[in-house]
Amino acid sequence: LIEKVDGALAIIGGGEEIHLEFPALAPAQPGHRRYFVLDFRGYAKDMDLYTEHGETIEPLPRSQDLDPRALAHRKRLHERYNVRFQAGL
Repeated sequence: LIEKVDGALAIIGGGEEIHLEFPALAPAQPGHRRYFVLDFRGYAKDMDLYTEHGETIEPLPRSQDLDPRALAHRKRLHERYNVRFQAGL
């Protein structure tokens, strides 16, 4: 669900995780280290008193350059996968 940028959002709550798998790589050469960098494209929203609409997930931000087909695909993904409820503290 998160392998490419498609306009949809993967909503992640506190304590949740994303499981990533990569093809096997040869071990790093002696004296070298290997680092992985994750490039996240999204936004953070909290339930702070001064956060507009902090008590809901909506409205979700979206790129202005999404065509109607991409918007429809995004809506289908959100309706299928963004169905969990997590109460605030």
